[in-house]
Amino acid sequence: MTTNPVFKKLQDAVDYFYSEEIEGDILALPPDVDELTDEEVLDDETTGIPIVTDIAGYVEVQHNERENNSDEEDNLPLSLLVPKKKMKGEKFQKPITNWIKANPEYNADPVKYNCRGIEDNLKGALHQASPLEIFENFFDDGIYDLIWNETIRYATTQKNKQGWSIRKENIKIFIGFLIFSGYHTLPSERDYWSDEDDLGQSIVKNALSRNAYLEIKSLIHFADNTKALDNRTDKYFKIRPLMEKMQTNFKKFGVFQENLSIDEMMVRYYGRHSMKQFIRTKPIRFGYKLWALCGEDGYCFSFSPYAGKEDNQSNTPLGTRVILSMLSVVKNPKCYCIYFDNFFSSHALFVRLKEMKFRATGTIRENRTARCPVQPTKELERLPRGSYDFRFDTENKILVVKWNDNKCVSIASNFDTITPMATVTRWNGKTKSRMPIQQPRIIFNYNQYMGGVDHHDWLLEKYSIAIRGKKWYWCLFTRIIDMAMINSFLLYRRVNGKNSITLKDFRREIAISYLKLGHGRSVMKGRPLSLPSTSKTYVPDNVRLDEVGHFLEKRKNQRRCQYPSCKSRP
Repeated sequence: MTTNPVFKKLQDAVDYFYSEEIEGDILALPPDVDELTDEEVLDDETTGIPIVTDIAGYVEVQHNERENNSDEEDNLPLSLLVPKKKMKGEKFQKPITNWIKANPEYNADPVKYNCRGIEDNLKGALHQASPLEIFENFFDDGIYDLIWNETIRYATTQKNKQGWSIRKENIKIFIGFLIFSGYHTLPSERDYWSDEDDLGQSIVKNALSRNAYLEIKSLIHFADNTKALDNRTDKYFKIRPLMEKMQTNFKKFGVFQENLSIDEMMVRYYGRHSMKQFIRTKPIRFGYKLWALCGEDGYCFSFSPYAGKEDNQSNTPLGTRVILSMLSVVKNPKCYCIYFDNFFSSHALFVRLKEMKFRATGTIRENRTARCPVQPTKELERLPRGSYDFRFDTENKILVVKWNDNKCVSIASNFDTITPMATVTRWNGKTKSRMPIQQPRIIFNYNQYMGGVDHHDWLLEKYSIAIRGKKWYWCLFTRIIDMAMINSFLLYRRVNGKNSITLKDFRREIAISYLKLGHGRSVMKGRPLSLPSTSKTYVPDNVRLDEVGHFLEKRKNQRRCQYPSCKSRP
């Protein structure tokens, strides 16, 4: 076994990767972060996505061994792997399962969607709720109490700010400013308090002073640092309490969608941390990896950060462990259809989900199909586009289909069928036009319901928080806020209709409601601020009816006092 080379620069590793013509992975090897150290030497005043030319730490080129989370087939029994070459004199081995070319016949008909009651209860609970009220179902008092208590504990015990305190309203104003930066981005966070007409924002300056904002940002915490040594094995100790509370709130309304998808998310991060991933083929190559369970519209029911290699005494593959962990939030498996990609799929996983009464479909790699004798890829590619081959496992009731599109794709299911066939259009280079081709129903359903996690990511990136921080868990904190925002937005549209509000206006409603909490109150620090404006600007109902910081408005006509026993004319 050869030693994997380590380089200081990413470009040196890439040059070695292509010069040696090897197959493997380039992995980031940053040093471990001390549990008691939060800050990094980064410029956090600029907003938006930073320009990065290299990675922090070292990089390693692995070409003999796979990373524990890169390929699942390393953990499979050798009996399930297809040999690459047939040795001379070797006898043909029969498939280990009963594969036949016949239409699938399952033990029972698919269970009809049975979650209508959960959705009706959801609409009843959130009927006539404002965007802020729905958002605070996730960012509730328990989360604000956690941030408030841990921030004060960190300031007084570790920063020696004896007697320092903060109002809970200021934490809400702080989060409101972060949400505000998502749809109103300036080059630097200090520009929001600028006196220049084209930079400064009066709604921000009147809500919180710049010094008070910077102080909250430097002190904000979510865990007790004195317990760091007891939780040294937890790489996400600093953010774990906030994650656990948010996951509980995401599940408070139940799983109210039938079609669920499981996939990975990437949280952009360019600093130093042992859990930072480098995945060459992803749009976001550097960052933390999250596993997520989402509905077909993008609502996230559960998420979990990837925490590296675990003690796996049962030899269960990583993909199987992730699927079972994500599905632990589902109480009635018969009501749901699960979709995932070939990172997780294996024949053994479909059999296990079948035993648990889950209906599951996913793309699958050829060396995980338990030697399903479908037509080889090279032969199927010679046939016209739209051709397919299939086999059905009569013993375990698993269907495997290989379909020829731009390239061959294999898919497996423990409940879906091939017919009725769907029709899709593809570009024909010879005729210079789009031509219809046949598509098996199992692939049509997979394409329709698999994109829940990607849709959540797409909505999140539209107006994601632009403020950057020096702490390694800052990007995870802002990610949790954005995820709560997307879930709130999707709930609001589910209750009030798809065209009830846009995502930008939904974020504006919450940001303005929080920022207006600071208007008319004394600021903590900083230069004197301008008085709140009395002009007729847009004011959400949450601010208009809170009975705090309002100004008298002159009326044209004089009226009697509205108090029952008073007859004066104010």
